[in-house]
Amino acid sequence: MAAYNQKLDYDAFLDELPSLTKAHAGMIVIFHDRKPVEFFDDIEVAVRYGTEKYGEQQFIAQEVKDEEPTVLSYSLAI
Repeated sequence: MAAYNQKLDYDAFLDELPSLTKAHAGMIVIFHDRKPVEFFDDIEVAVRYGTEKYGEQQFIAQEVKDEEPTVLSYSLAI
């Protein structure tokens, strides 16, 4: 099994950001396998979901907003 590459999910997030912003601005999105899988209003709930479903550091949680995101880490690329 190949090692998970969070940067691929982050790059996919950036590619999809314009369309995500139209429907989900202000929400937190979980990306896994280069796809958005779920949206949340609360970061803690989003991270808990991602960790339970995919494991620690196996996804990104990112706020959907119409501006350049700040990467703190790829696990929580808020």
